[in-house]
Amino acid sequence: MAKTPTLYNGDGDDTETELPFKWEICGACSGHGKSSAYLGAYTEDDMAEAGPDFHDEYMRGGYDRTCDACDGEGKVKIADVSRMSKEHRAEWEVQCEVDSELYAIERSERLFGC
Repeated sequence: MAKTPTLYNGDGDDTETELPFKWEICGACSGHGKSSAYLGAYTEDDMAEAGPDFHDEYMRGGYDRTCDACDGEGKVKIADVSRMSKEHRAEWEVQCEVDSELYAIERSERLFGC
């Protein structure tokens, strides 16, 4: 089941508040529930070098696996800000900003091999 958007209390008491949500087509797999995106991108030259068997199997979806983002459902839950209280909306915006900053730090560390 797709993860429900949740507010995490940062005051050390481990409380969580599930937020109102709406469904959206998964952007990672375009709603198919599976993908071969984990393989990366292949150029026409890459496909030719790998041979016709690889190309045919790839195009048939033989290398697809369950989408990590939606667990194969093809849809994800996203926070429905219009149904949140003002307090929850403000907390959600702060949490999203912190998450974005952490993601940027993690990405930089991966790029620089840390």
